[in-house]
Amino acid sequence: RRGNFSDAANSFENRWLNPDFAEQTMDALVLEPILMCKAWTALFISVGFVLGVLTCIAFLRRKESNEICCEQLLFWTKRIGDITGNPEVGVVFARGSDLRIFRMNHTLTKLLGFPEGSTPETVHNLLPASLRAAHQAWLKSAVSKKQLPGNLIHPLRNVEMIGHRGNKLTANVSIGILRKEDKVSDSCLFYAMVTPVSPAEGKNVMEEKNWRGAMAHMYGVNVGHVVANGNLPPPESYQTATVLFLDICNFTRSCMARNASDVAVWMRKVHHEVEAALQRHHVRKIETRGDCYVCVTGTNAMPKDMHHNQVVRMLQFAQDASNTLRTLFATEIRVGISTGPVTISFIETHQYAPTMCVFGDTVCTAARMEQTGAPAHVHLCQAASERYAEETHESCPPLHRMMVKSKGLVPTSFFCCQRSRFLCDGEKAGSVVLRSEEARRNSAGAGALLSSVIASGRAMAYRRRSCTDCS
Repeated sequence: RRGNFSDAANSFENRWLNPDFAEQTMDALVLEPILMCKAWTALFISVGFVLGVLTCIAFLRRKESNEICCEQLLFWTKRIGDITGNPEVGVVFARGSDLRIFRMNHTLTKLLGFPEGSTPETVHNLLPASLRAAHQAWLKSAVSKKQLPGNLIHPLRNVEMIGHRGNKLTANVSIGILRKEDKVSDSCLFYAMVTPVSPAEGKNVMEEKNWRGAMAHMYGVNVGHVVANGNLPPPESYQTATVLFLDICNFTRSCMARNASDVAVWMRKVHHEVEAALQRHHVRKIETRGDCYVCVTGTNAMPKDMHHNQVVRMLQFAQDASNTLRTLFATEIRVGISTGPVTISFIETHQYAPTMCVFGDTVCTAARMEQTGAPAHVHLCQAASERYAEETHESCPPLHRMMVKSKGLVPTSFFCCQRSRFLCDGEKAGSVVLRSEEARRNSAGAGALLSSVIASGRAMAYRRRSCTDCS
């Protein structure tokens, strides 16, 4: 073994002493690792270059796709404008959750008064200052909840937009999304097509607004929009409502003493004052029959037509109307009020709107109260009087027994519009002397005693006359 080891050592020593062998060994130990590192570095650089190229290609393709979408939308916008005869159709493109504007066509730029090539930063800058904060808050909430609508098929009508120098543009706006993702990012594209409102269309919008306002004034806010849309509202039922009948005293005699034109002028002035009083006291008018008004409170048909003060407001309205008509036109009215269940129904007619009617025994009672009332007085049934005491937290007004057609003797109360108080026993309401049930019983007892005395005297006189004749 020792001999073999010595031979191997001598052989290795002889090889290192050989210059060619030493050079080959150094190349293998030092140069080859350096060459390997250079190869891997070149590979990494090549891969990075390829990835960068692919990223640029994807970005360019997406940008090209966005530009293609925008160009297609602009093309079809122009076609739509040509077909409809309205070439002034503006288009604005925005991206991202903050709606940054990146393109606006020439038409919209001209309509809003911006210089050529100049656009606002975001869509919010096109909105009025009073709406910007609310729109931004809504957009932020919709984006966070992922409730952003894909499209608004029906345009937003009469949208007010702010131009370059504060000039205003009223237009119809259709909003849509070219590219929608689950998460709103810069790649989301939004568009808005803006069509200016023509003067004729603006006039139609104002007429529609006036029409809806007239329907709300005539039928009440709750059912006015139903009638404005051409539909027939369902009946309304109320367990407790107050009905009023108002009639002009001696109307037939006054019409006979005047010609038709004078009557028309007189009634126009009367109706104007009564309508103003209706608005002041928030009373719902059901119908008008010549010189007669039928009104209801407690139905919540208009703002401030509350249920808790229906009789008080109705009484205030009657007093206001009575004093105003007496002062301005020397016209006296009779008023009857009743409280109870009613049903308001809408009857379809061939005219532009349905007829509103109110039904129930409460309506008949209010009509009887008005017929048996007195000029410048409000005649209330017992239920209305008790309701008035409940609303004012006072004692019930004095009740008087009145003979009412189809109802007999019923307890009622009278309110004097001139003295602004309820009448007591012994006072006159017109030509009627008011008496309570107890006073009527006492009067009936005294009348019976007087009748018996008179009958006894007549009997004694008859006997004396008979005795004289016999003698």
